[in-house]
Order: sequence, then structure tokens, then C-alpha cells
Amino acid sequence: MSPRDYAPAQLLSLFTSSENDFQVDHITDQLSYNTLPKYPCFTEIYLATSIHDIQVGHVNALSTPVIPIWKPGSTVTYTIDIGTFPSHVHVATATIALASAAQQWNDSLIPVNFRSAGPDEHATFVLKYGKRAGNVGVLASAFLPDHFDPTMYIYPLAFTTSYRRDMDKVFQHELGHVLGLRHEFAATSGTHSVQIGSSNSLSVMNYHNDLNFGIQPSDVE
Repeated sequence: MSPRDYAPAQLLSLFTSSENDFQVDHITDQLSYNTLPKYPCFTEIYLATSIHDIQVGHVNALSTPVIPIWKPGSTVTYTIDIGTFPSHVHVATATIALASAAQQWNDSLIPVNFRSAGPDEHATFVLKYGKRAGNVGVLASAFLPDHFDPTMYIYPLAFTTSYRRDMDKVFQHELGHVLGLRHEFAATSGTHSVQIGSSNSLSVMNYHNDLNFGIQPSDVE
């Protein structure tokens, strides 16, 4: 299926059998410099170190346990709010990295297509530069498919020498959240979720001691 064959993004919510399987998850993750992994995402507020493979699901605003996913064949489009970035260099760096990450997911043959929105097209989500002065150890944040605020943020730390060249890896992780994936350790972090597949410590949705990671077959499956 080519990108032009995809329809606009549509959501599906798969209901679960037990409300006890899930807990509300506002998509805010945080790690500081005092924690081991070097990749700090801000898409879930709970921290953990153990690995439980791919995790999905949460409780929606109606207190209903769901697994929010995009309808197969959907196109998830994005736009970049250039006015939030401090310079054209920052815009260019983020634009190239996000496009690369989106292409990596597309090349993995997932049933959803990522692409940049056209100038007169409504985008599924927007990328903004976030200052987060109070969270200097954070690289980025995103959202789950059914979240009320479809905004992805990239923070100043991601543009430093230590992280800038691997910004596409940061966006691979964040786009995983956009697809509906939780952190691999979600099941042990107090936010109940459903595990899919076998454990894979190399998952793009895990925290790593460096940015030497990428999309794994288990992430796609």
C-alpha cells in the first residue's frame, strides 16, 4: 500500500474485559539526570527499570478501559509550529529528524502511514518546541491516540551536542506513543496495561542508557 492509498487518521478503541487492567495515563514521562537511562521521555509520569515488552491501553475520560489505536489504513499527518522554535536551525534540525523517524516507521510496514501535512491540510498532530525550564533532563513528550491534546514537544536538551545527532531516535520513540504504544515497563510502573508479544529489551519503547536503539519487529507486530 503506497502512502497515497491511506485515508485520513481514524481512531479505534478496543475495549478490555476488566476495568482493573488499566489506570488513567496522562501522557507525561520524566527522567532526570539522576536516573540511569540517558533517554528521558516525558510521556508517562511513572518511572521504572524493569522490562515488560510492548504495553498498550489506559482508561479514557469516561473511565472506560480501552486500547486506543489508529484504524488500519489511516494516515497520521503532522505539522511543525515553527513560531515556537528559537531559530531556523532548530526548525530544520527537528524537521529532518521527525521526517526520518516517520519514514523509519513507514518502512517497517505498519498499517498506518506518517507524513507531513500539506499547507492547506488539517494535521493530526503538531510538533512544538517546549522550554520546560523546570525539567531540564527531558528530551521530548508526545500523546496517546485518544488524548485531547495531540501535541508533540521537543525540548532544549534534544538540541545539545550529546543528543542532536540522534534526534531521529527520540522521535521514533515518541511516534511509538502516537501509535498507542506505552513504555515497556508500564506494567510494573503502577499504570496497568496490556502486554503484547514477548519481552524485547531493545524495543524502541524502552528506556536505554544511550540512543543506540531503534524500531524492533516486536514494536511493529
